Amino acid sequence: PCQAMDKDNTMSARRRARGIAFEKAIISHLHRVNKIFKSIRPKDAGGRMRSVADRFSDTMGCFDQIDKQENAESRYIVQPVLRLDAVLRLSQQLSLSAVGIPDLIQLRAGVAGNHFLLQVGDIKSSDQPRYYQKWQLAFYAWLLQQLIENSCKRTDVHLKVADSGFILTPSGNDDLAKRHVFDLKPYFASMPAVLQNFKTVLAMLPWEPSWHLQKH
Repeated sequence: PCQAMDKDNTMSARRRARGIAFEKAIISHLHRVNKIFKSIRPKDAGGRMRSVADRFSDTMGCFDQIDKQENAESRYIVQPVLRLDAVLRLSQQLSLSAVGIPDLIQLRAGVAGNHFLLQVGDIKSSDQPRYYQKWQLAFYAWLLQQLIENSCKRTDVHLKVADSGFILTPSGNDDLAKRHVFDLKPYFASMPAVLQNFKTVLAMLPWEPSWHLQKH
């Protein structure tokens, strides 16, 4: 059993290292071709991790700047931090917030000059997008949708979350990555039921639920 566990740990470490290297390659490429609108720095100048609150504030500030910069269209916000308070209210005293950090949000011009479409994307080193990866991305997009609806009250710029998301995987040829686009509407429609299931399970004692989230 110990040998099998060591083997699993080694394989997991290799997958993580491969994923980190691929993500860095994609982001470096976007920098080289000047496709970065804003990169949300995870660390400060001293190398310490910045708080979620600070990075969330930077992210929300990006949305106010979209219409103030030229050539914003088709550029990316890198590693934005999305936070929504009281997503699940378990009781009057206890509520849970949600935090999501997608790898990318691509800005796309809408039908008018002050309209922008926000398409959420993730970078994965797997050969094809996995089902759970699509759900992960859909949750990020749902968070962004809630934030836009609840927080962005500006009248001179209109933001909308795209009904599709994308996952970048290694292309297997001379191209750096392959872009997989998929429909988010079925995931959005199912989100209330998913959140209600979470709420039901979290209200139970640890040994009571009939299913558990898989550890990653």
